[in-house]
Amino acid sequence: MDTLVIRAEDVSNPGKVPSLAIVPLDPTRDRRALESHFASLHREDLRYRFCGSIKREGVTQYLDQISVTGTPCYGVFDDGLALVAVCQLERLGCDLEVGLTVLPTFRRKGFGKALLRRSASYARARGLKGLNIHSLGDNTPMLSLARRIGMTVKIHSGEADGHLTLEPVQEMELPTSPH
Repeated sequence: MDTLVIRAEDVSNPGKVPSLAIVPLDPTRDRRALESHFASLHREDLRYRFCGSIKREGVTQYLDQISVTGTPCYGVFDDGLALVAVCQLERLGCDLEVGLTVLPTFRRKGFGKALLRRSASYARARGLKGLNIHSLGDNTPMLSLARRIGMTVKIHSGEADGHLTLEPVQEMELPTSPH
């Protein structure tokens, strides 16, 4: 399984956050957890995630779509097995676009940053060149996070795009042994 454990140094408040794992999600198998996660978000959070007003039916249609297309998703579950942070990944040419949501009580603890790191690893492993986010220009938390991880952020006409150029994976050189 493609699981990454969040270590204390990966989160902002290591004393308050138990060790949690970033796990791959299957949009069909984990449908209820995804529905519950999106249902727990405030209207403004949904507006930020989907770059505009969206009704619950729209979220259902989105979940139907990612189930059919097999969109790669990763998530963080809390001790009660509630899905508290989610990212969905979409390949766009040579880059990977990331959609990210974190439940309000779990924000500012490093989960979003850890999911972006996981997304960058996913992209590098597939030879992609960059990591992108698309957001509303007033989504200060997302834009702040994007800048903290080194993204260049451009805001135009109320929308924002962030881009991080990824370093390619370095091949490991094995020492040669004399014969």
